[in-house]
Amino acid sequence: MSKKTKEPGLEWAVPKELKIPADPLKLRVDFHMAAVVVYTYDRDITTRKVVSAMDIVHALASELTYTSGILPKNTIWWANTSEGPAYAIFEEPKVRKLAIQFEANKSPKRYNLPVPPTLFVCTPGHAPRVFAVKHRPTKLGDTIYHAPFPNMSSNGTSCAGTNQYPTDVSKIPESFWLSFFTAHGELEKRSVKFPKNLIRLWEYLEDNPTLGYPLDDLVQCGKISDITKISKWR
Repeated sequence: MSKKTKEPGLEWAVPKELKIPADPLKLRVDFHMAAVVVYTYDRDITTRKVVSAMDIVHALASELTYTSGILPKNTIWWANTSEGPAYAIFEEPKVRKLAIQFEANKSPKRYNLPVPPTLFVCTPGHAPRVFAVKHRPTKLGDTIYHAPFPNMSSNGTSCAGTNQYPTDVSKIPESFWLSFFTAHGELEKRSVKFPKNLIRLWEYLEDNPTLGYPLDDLVQCGKISDITKISKWR
């Protein structure tokens, strides 16, 4: 709803000695607790209109151009976030060399383990969010699972510890695999067979190298649509 009223013209004042013409005000936006009001000025006529905050966002963004650049290999989607560009990178299942540091003054214990298909949500220089999947995601309704690794929280956030993640997001998954895990984080409810302690699953797989990763042991935590919502990434 808009309303026209007569008001004295508003101008940006400049020192007279500069001999620069006054700059008339053409538009003003006021943000209130419950409303956003836009004022436009045309000579002695002021038009007042209540708009939504998204109207302002779209108006300002209409002049912007975005490009993702060259996407890392196996990128499922890309988005712009408050922390910079975020990339969802898929990795195929593979037998990997992983290590857990159980005690600070002792050498880490190393495992040769099959890992399930894995999805990394990466932003430059940050620890990634990590999820397990049963196949390469193709739709928003595909299921995601808790990643079967230590140092993970329930929303998929991984703990960086002393690891410095690269700004090149294509290198973040490999940096994750090479870092030392610790027996911390949420180790429960990450395995159907060993619901109390994920480390027991690692030991079981280490003792049975021909099994491959049992995908039916993964614990569901949501859908792909849950992690494409930017506001919930951090």
